[in-house]
Amino acid sequence: MKAHVDSVKCEGFGSCHEILPAVFLLDEWGYAHADADGEVPAAQEQLAREAAHKCPVNAIVLRGDEAS
Repeated sequence: MKAHVDSVKCEGFGSCHEILPAVFLLDEWGYAHADADGEVPAAQEQLAREAAHKCPVNAIVLRGDEAS
């Protein structure tokens, strides 16, 4: 699964980073982006789904997620 954060939608709430800091990083202004390739380790896919679900502006897109 790959994660992507829509930088236009992100408003810097940071909930994704709190849930999965290894994948969702924050820039110097507090806006989120996925790490370099956006690859979510298999063991953390459920956390990525939780982060996407809890994003108040639906800025997270998960690709290759058969469980959603």
